[in-house]
Amino acid sequence: MSVRSLILGLDGATWDLMEPWMDEGSLPHLSRIAKGGSRGVLISTLEPITPCAWASMVTGKNPGKTGVFDFSQVVRGTYDLRFPNRTHVAGPSLWRQAEKHGLKCGIVNVPMGFPAEVLDGIYIAGMGAPSPEDESVFSPKDLRKEVENALGEPYGMMEFAPGRKTKEGYGVLRENLLSYTDFQRRLSLHLLENHELDLFFIVFPSPDQVGHYFWKFHDREHPLHDEREAERFGGVMREVYQEVDKAVGEIMAACVGEKTTTWILSDHGMGPFHRVPDFVGFLEAEGYLRLKVPVAKAEKMIALAPLLGKFSSLKHHLFLALKKVLPLPLKRFLNRLFEKQKEAYKEGMTILSIYDWSQTRVYVTDAKNMGEIHINLKGREPRGIVEAEEYENLREELIKLFEEASLKNGIKAVKKVHRREEIYRGPFLEEAPDLVVEWNLAETGVLDPSEDEIPPKYRSLFRRFDLTPSWSDAILPYNGFHRMEGIWMAKGPGIKVGKKGKEAAISDPYLSILSQLGIPVPEDIDSREMDIWEEGKRPLVKREGTQGKREGRDYTAEEEEAIKARLREMGYLG
Repeated sequence: MSVRSLILGLDGATWDLMEPWMDEGSLPHLSRIAKGGSRGVLISTLEPITPCAWASMVTGKNPGKTGVFDFSQVVRGTYDLRFPNRTHVAGPSLWRQAEKHGLKCGIVNVPMGFPAEVLDGIYIAGMGAPSPEDESVFSPKDLRKEVENALGEPYGMMEFAPGRKTKEGYGVLRENLLSYTDFQRRLSLHLLENHELDLFFIVFPSPDQVGHYFWKFHDREHPLHDEREAERFGGVMREVYQEVDKAVGEIMAACVGEKTTTWILSDHGMGPFHRVPDFVGFLEAEGYLRLKVPVAKAEKMIALAPLLGKFSSLKHHLFLALKKVLPLPLKRFLNRLFEKQKEAYKEGMTILSIYDWSQTRVYVTDAKNMGEIHINLKGREPRGIVEAEEYENLREELIKLFEEASLKNGIKAVKKVHRREEIYRGPFLEEAPDLVVEWNLAETGVLDPSEDEIPPKYRSLFRRFDLTPSWSDAILPYNGFHRMEGIWMAKGPGIKVGKKGKEAAISDPYLSILSQLGIPVPEDIDSREMDIWEEGKRPLVKREGTQGKREGRDYTAEEEEAIKARLREMGYLG
């Protein structure tokens, strides 16, 4: 049975890799879509990272309207961090809007998709789930049993696959990338064969993961490229894309008919990565923040980090166990008795507890933060010290500071620093970082300058990223990272053939997908019409009332700990 709309998400896919492989015939099914329809560059959100990018894609809105800016974001009025999930994304998703107007949808592994949404169709939550075994991954709940019986194995997620730990993990990670893509292929074929669906949407995470970890083997210009290692792993990126191409071909054969529109979308691109900004160290050295333990001393203590982490984890699990078994009157008594200690412990467990707020004007929410800067504003932050009249001058000062950062040969570290109102708009603007740094990765991604080539002032902005110590429990280091330029392809009735289209914003496909299905779109979307239609074939755009509410179901303490652990293992959280 054919579907009316097939959406295949290729997380992190990039034209730089795909075009040469398509031209030589290595990706025949993706090539068939490109040549038989329209294609172009899909410009991601700033920052081009998973949560805000996918939230914008599936709602047709910029982060100022979805309310999602990062994996973890500060809760205004506090120094607490929230880890957003599907319920924190404001605005109706593609599938919610489609179902509202009578279509049955199948949604699989879309990031920011936990907890599973109750649909008339089927839903399997993606990245953001605390565990593949969580009861809120499947909707309806009996879908898990059906899937696991049909596939003969437990349901899995790529982010839970082993292989990232220790530098010997590349072989294991390769096998997991290939096997998980095959798992998704078999899962899709089962769902399409056994459920009547109008719209089917699945996201493949393997292009993103292979780009992060295997770029150095593929790219001879990468500073970490080693010919001996490349003999073993140099072809892994192509292998993974070919496995994805195979899945795309079989899924299309199973559900694409004359009236089907097929979309291939990526949330961002990928490119080489070797130097990483140490935001905290740079801002500390420039006098914009003060840590309780200065960076220089903290680095000397890093050898103790794994041991301290395990000790802290042990205490946390003991606390959770006691919380479950102690009688309620005793818990209330202990809460009253140790109220101050409890609050101090809670503050000490947060990422933002590293700051001496009395001398911090500027802060970031995570040591691995790649571009978000917050002002410690008086009246907004609990212990803010920056007066309202100083706010704009401080932002201007920071913009100049970062945009002047460069190597001695003139290559800039930063492409541009954006004020939040320049790139975001909507009811959640106040939750956004005050400034967003857009790094010049296009020029610096493969650079390996000597210390003499970096002015002393900027050395913390050009630190080598391959710093995984052999004694630690750390992940494999990234050697590829996200770029703004993702991909889009569309093939189906009324779509121009062989058209290389203009750049589109990541929110733009939303309008075209729903309009092609005859479904109205909310009035407040940012999604714009794409130049993909043959003359006289452009579908009518219907609009209906604005919808921008959040459900706002926060993770439990146990779920949040699981999310933090997974994000650390994947390299997204410090």
